[in-house]
Amino acid sequence: MRSGKVRYIGSSQYQAWQICRCNDLAERYGWAHFVTTQAHYNLLEREAERELLPFCRAMNVGLLPYFPLANGLLAGRYRPGVPPPPDSRAAAICIAVCTILPRPPSPAEVIVSACKTMTGGH
Repeated sequence: MRSGKVRYIGSSQYQAWQICRCNDLAERYGWAHFVTTQAHYNLLEREAERELLPFCRAMNVGLLPYFPLANGLLAGRYRPGVPPPPDSRAAAICIAVCTILPRPPSPAEVIVSACKTMTGGH
């Protein structure tokens, strides 16, 4: 960073406590601190909301979600009654959703449901 080739640093798949520890050490030794983190986060995978997102808000650390469309599942790539390619990464998720629900929700239904959950049903 001192040579100017890197402007900012971030982490990927760190827990909130790990980022906090790294940033504490960076402050103590005069190193650059993490300004962003990358986490698996989308409407189906919301574990980051428990601890990581509140930490990021409080400590002014940016969040870069990866797989925001759940490998195409939230983008409508997979259709009811049409199995995904068996070698696709989303095959297991899609098969599980199709097995559990009589009809998989549309991407819009998933988003509306998630918004209702986050706002207490309003």
